[in-house]
Amino acid sequence: MATIHDEIRKLRKRLQTLEVEQKRQDLKLVEEIRDFKETVRLEAELLGINDDEIQDAFDKINFKILYDSEEIKKLEEELSNIDKTMPAVEQKKAVLIHDDNETRRLEDELLHIDDKKLEKVKKTEIYVIRLIIEGGKSSEWSEESGGGWRDQGAGMHYTSVNQVKKRFKVLKTRWPDYPIKIVKIK
Repeated sequence: MATIHDEIRKLRKRLQTLEVEQKRQDLKLVEEIRDFKETVRLEAELLGINDDEIQDAFDKINFKILYDSEEIKKLEEELSNIDKTMPAVEQKKAVLIHDDNETRRLEDELLHIDDKKLEKVKKTEIYVIRLIIEGGKSSEWSEESGGGWRDQGAGMHYTSVNQVKKRFKVLKTRWPDYPIKIVKIK
């Protein structure tokens, strides 16, 4: 059971995280407004608008804080101090292992499959378990996403009679009244 002190620590940590994010957003906003002003100036220059008109428009907006280098330094310093006090966040990165030797071996194996092996693969029998629906489309059992009935042609392909019989038995136990059967499709 969490104590009130644990909850307070969690809230303080969350508040620090929010403060850090706010400081980052403040700095980003400063940079974006600087970029915006320069973009508007360049667009006006391209359109032949008088610089004085642009300056008058910008004078109406208080950009002083954005150009106050002391204020920016202060914000950056606060941000770096907060970053130092925050515990380091561990980030796990997925590592893709690439084995060139294994890749070459598999490519070589694929290139040198003889026609006899291909014919044997083509002759492999394939079975599906179908839910026969009178007057409608039949469905097929699929193991994807935890299992379920899919449109005909989207079901699980079983290459062994024993494999399909085992699954059929499980499904028949689960739904004894369902009109299901094993169908050889190839």
